[in-house]
Amino acid sequence: MALTYNTTSTFAWGTFVLTPSSGAANGVGFIAEDFSATQGTWLADRKDNVGNPNGALGGVEAITGRGTLQLANANVVAPQPFDEFTRVLRPGANANTFFFTEISFPKKQRDFDVVEITFREKV
Repeated sequence: MALTYNTTSTFAWGTFVLTPSSGAANGVGFIAEDFSATQGTWLADRKDNVGNPNGALGGVEAITGRGTLQLANANVVAPQPFDEFTRVLRPGANANTFFFTEISFPKKQRDFDVVEITFREKV
């Protein structure tokens, strides 16, 4: 459910301002809602010359995610694919830099427009 667009000083719980740091929407603050990020892993089993397991290799994948951004009005420039933003996802951790991979066309939601986004960590 969309939250009413508020000023940057009054946000509903679970929302925050996401501000791209590059591209056409550089410096524009968007209220992000329904924002989620995940980090997967990869695992490759190692086998000896007769096919018996003798170890494994593993690692973490780039962080990916999705969310919804509120546009204050129809004249606000929406972010574009490959525009970047920075966000701290884990308390006490360093900020990660991400880039948008998909941006939906704006759609009306009550008295404001929203765009659906997907993003990926810049590695």
